[in-house]
Amino acid sequence: CYLALNVICFASSPLIGAATKFFRKKSVHAFNLTLGGFALVSLFFVTTPIMAMVAMAVVGVSWASTQSMPYALLSGTIPRERYGLFMGAFNIFICLPQIVCALCMGPIVVFAGGNKAVALLLGGLSMILAAIACLKLIYEPSVKVQKEADLELESVTV
Repeated sequence: CYLALNVICFASSPLIGAATKFFRKKSVHAFNLTLGGFALVSLFFVTTPIMAMVAMAVVGVSWASTQSMPYALLSGTIPRERYGLFMGAFNIFICLPQIVCALCMGPIVVFAGGNKAVALLLGGLSMILAAIACLKLIYEPSVKVQKEADLELESVTV
C-alpha cells in the first residue's frame, strides 16, 4: 500500500505544479486534500487488499500536494528577507497538530474498542475540514513578492 502511495505521490507532483498554472493554488490544494480525505475515510470501510491499495494510491496525490502547496501558498505572500522567520513559524503550526495527534490518538483508539481504522477515519475527516479551511484563505501575493518572482523568472529564462 505504501508503494502505491509513494509511486502516485512521485508521479502526481509535476501534475499538481502544472495544475496551478490553470487553477488557483488554494483550489488545487483543497481539491487534493478532499481527495485524500475521502480516500482515508474509505479505508475505514475497505474489505479487500486491492481496495486498500487503491485508496492509499489516492492518498498519494494528497500527500504530494501536502508536501508542496502549503509552502507555495505561503511563499507567495511573504517578502524574501523574512522567509526564515515565517517558514519557521509555519513549521511550528505543522508540528503542533502532529504532537497533539500523537498524544491523543492512542486513547481515542482504545475508547473505540481498539479499532485502529478510527484513526484513519478521523484523519480523513480532518483533511476534508482542512480543505474547507483552505478555500476560506484570503490569498493575495504581495506586489513586492510578485515583482521579485517575475525578476527571478526573467533571470532564469535569459
